[in-house]
Amino acid sequence: MKDSITRELYQYARLISKAEHKVLQALRERTATVEGSHMQITPEQGQFMALMAKILNVRKYLEVGVFTGYSALAVTLAMSADNSQTFALDIDPVTMAIAKEYWTKAQVEHKITPIMGDAVLSLAKLVSDGHNNTFDMAFIDAKKSDYIIYFKHCYSLLRPGGVVFIDNIFMNGDVLSDKPKESAAAINKFNLFLQNLNVDYCVTTIADGLTIVRKT
Repeated sequence: MKDSITRELYQYARLISKAEHKVLQALRERTATVEGSHMQITPEQGQFMALMAKILNVRKYLEVGVFTGYSALAVTLAMSADNSQTFALDIDPVTMAIAKEYWTKAQVEHKITPIMGDAVLSLAKLVSDGHNNTFDMAFIDAKKSDYIIYFKHCYSLLRPGGVVFIDNIFMNGDVLSDKPKESAAAINKFNLFLQNLNVDYCVTTIADGLTIVRKT
């Protein structure tokens, strides 16, 4: 096992990374003042997902759990095609309002469709509306107890060869607890569920743990 990354080495990695888009940086700083700011993904995770979007030539992206919109913005900025689309699902109108503000500042608001409401219901509607096998990439980062349901819907909505990212699979280490919190127990259940599926996937140690699944 490699040594744990130190704070100094993490700062060095940030220093040599590609410069953060100015609107992403402003959004990250704004989010730091919002309750629950710890839920925002890290800049390096955003850059990783953005690069994957470019590698996969993503034109249709699905996000389950938007918060203040950093990840949706990072990926949407990476999709250069004029007809690219992001579908952004969330239940909180307050944080969604912040997201919309910064999407507008980055001049990509016309590419993003916000969908408010319970994500399980919103995903089911996308399926019933005929979006199956059309998304190139998806990201799951919402209510942990619904991860299995989210995944099943996202997998159906992905095109063959598309990928879905599943966030927070470590729950800050609580998955190892003898008595994990409800959300960590749900993540453990999801991790075992995925391991028993015949799908292509890998577990990465990016941020709080990021699993990547490819639809075969």
